[in-house]
Amino acid sequence: MRIAIVGAGGVGGYLAVLLDGHAEVALIDTGEQLRALRTEGVRVRSRARGELQARPMATDDPSEIGAVELVLFCVKTYDNGVAIPALRPLVGSETSILTIQNGIGNVEQLADVYGGERVLGGPMVGGGTRVAPGVIEHVLPIEAEVVELGGLEPGSEGRAEAVRAVLAPTGLAVKVVQDVRLTLWTKLLGMASLASLGCLTRVGTADWRGHPEARELYATLVREAAAVARTEGVALEDAAVDGVLSQPDRLGPAHRTSMHADLERGERLEVEAVHGEVVRRASRHDVPVPAFRTVYAVLRLADGRASAGAAC
Repeated sequence: MRIAIVGAGGVGGYLAVLLDGHAEVALIDTGEQLRALRTEGVRVRSRARGELQARPMATDDPSEIGAVELVLFCVKTYDNGVAIPALRPLVGSETSILTIQNGIGNVEQLADVYGGERVLGGPMVGGGTRVAPGVIEHVLPIEAEVVELGGLEPGSEGRAEAVRAVLAPTGLAVKVVQDVRLTLWTKLLGMASLASLGCLTRVGTADWRGHPEARELYATLVREAAAVARTEGVALEDAAVDGVLSQPDRLGPAHRTSMHADLERGERLEVEAVHGEVVRRASRHDVPVPAFRTVYAVLRLADGRASAGAAC
């Protein structure tokens, strides 16, 4: 099996190491990250798995790889506009594309270019945080990690099952779901709200989850996003929302979101695919989301400052 992983950060690099020896993996990245991948490979420092390292092929030119059976699309969502059309040399007649990205709207963006029949969404709880070029810190327990994948097109279950079998050797729990929109929105509820509190307070989840006012803001954000999801036609049950409301209590003492880590490093934020999507869809349906609008405004400012700094 030939697999191209586009974006070798905390998720893509982690998956590359886990798939090493089970598939022929090639990584696609740029800049300082690519230089590190070519010289040292990918190194994962994991509390649960120990020290892991792999040295797959790495390039910034997909045409050097050619058509593959599976593309794992793991780029930051703000790079979609450039990265999605650049995939074309990787895509053959039998290629499946699995987006493992934060936020919503990514499956649709890929499907618009490459056809909905081959594109799957794979919301993931897990992966790590890139702490240096080619170096990933991994803190979650293995039993907490899961990939839930599925497609938007009818009849996508067979393709999803084939991808599940490819990912099985990683040791991750990989599940095929019937309604990937429900899965994507359920993850968004928690991830967006956790990221909001982490970015606003600049402390880890364990440090704010016992603070009454912070916990009230978290619950407000979860409920606002749930209202938008339901207006979008997502069959989000009360029990699922309750599970997200209690999520901070199930996370380890070192937990912080990738967006919080990006903010601390002064890097760009995936605010548009996460908070921006909630706000824009809320506006479309006249759903009030005052807490989300406030957080979006603050994080959009932070993202703009990071973007301006990167351009200098």
